[in-house]
Amino acid sequence: MNPSIIEDPLFQLNLILFASIYSPAGARIIPVFHRAGYSIYKISPKVSVPPTVSNRLQAIPTGVPNSAKPEVLLRNSQSGKVTIVECKRNSFSSTSTTARQASGYLVLTDDILRDALAEPRHEKWTTDLLYFVTCNGDNEHLLNECLKELSGHINDVGVNSNPFGVCGIEQKDDGVYFNFEYAPCMEEFGVQRKVLSTQGEEDFRTLYLIPADVGIRQLDDYSKTVITNRIRSSFIALLMRSLPGKSTLVLSIEELLQRSLLLWDIWEDTDTKREIRSVAREVARKELKSIKKKLHIEFREDVHSFNIGPVEPKMLPRLTRYFTGGAYFEFPGQQNLGLDN
Repeated sequence: MNPSIIEDPLFQLNLILFASIYSPAGARIIPVFHRAGYSIYKISPKVSVPPTVSNRLQAIPTGVPNSAKPEVLLRNSQSGKVTIVECKRNSFSSTSTTARQASGYLVLTDDILRDALAEPRHEKWTTDLLYFVTCNGDNEHLLNECLKELSGHINDVGVNSNPFGVCGIEQKDDGVYFNFEYAPCMEEFGVQRKVLSTQGEEDFRTLYLIPADVGIRQLDDYSKTVITNRIRSSFIALLMRSLPGKSTLVLSIEELLQRSLLLWDIWEDTDTKREIRSVAREVARKELKSIKKKLHIEFREDVHSFNIGPVEPKMLPRLTRYFTGGAYFEFPGQQNLGLDN
């Protein structure tokens, strides 16, 4: 595995997500967070900072934004604790624009975060903040000191701040590790935990749960290719499972995306999702036009779905041959994928 990939915030994000969902014993990815009772609560939610809080914090050096958009919220089923997670390539100073973002996360404490997410008020919440950063020189120490300074400024104006920690991501010969030396809020993990076993040169990007950077308005070419191939796979599966026994089929774009991207429903980044919906619609439209031309199956496009058919039973074998014949999928640098994959 390319050592520089651990510096990529998108790799870091997906590593955290994989560590928070079930994996069987012996799997290459070790779900350290899942085993400790954590699960993925929300991905990239937009959380408003109450005016009563933000107004008081205008006096601190960084100020505080009116809203914050953390990359992940993890929730512990045993303690009820919600952990705000953010990924960074390197540390940052207390005078940087990133420090203003961090101040926004630090003030989203307990009931403030609960109310901002419109959760029931009878629930008692506890919260903390965990930054992930590449183990490179003094990154962890410097970021920890920065967060200490920011917390001090917040507390000086009479506002509570979240407990916080910094988790280093380190690559060794046998895999990738989380270092919790500067993360007292995650004391149950000790000093270090292995989270990924690696073997030689591998590209884990094709397996990403979130295959595109959050908060972007345009997908890069690689992300678009990965997402397109997943949508094509799901499109074929939905079509071939649903059409037998039906004269027509309504293919929903949302259902297509739910099957293509495992965490679609809890991913709240509206900008990126809007772009991915556009890709999904274009993929479905292109495939249906091809089917119409070669197999004479009609379709009609609505705002949120495609109406396909009618399809005669004798056409189903021809559909199967069409989708399984030849190198239907092409992916740069990867083995071509067929229907069985």
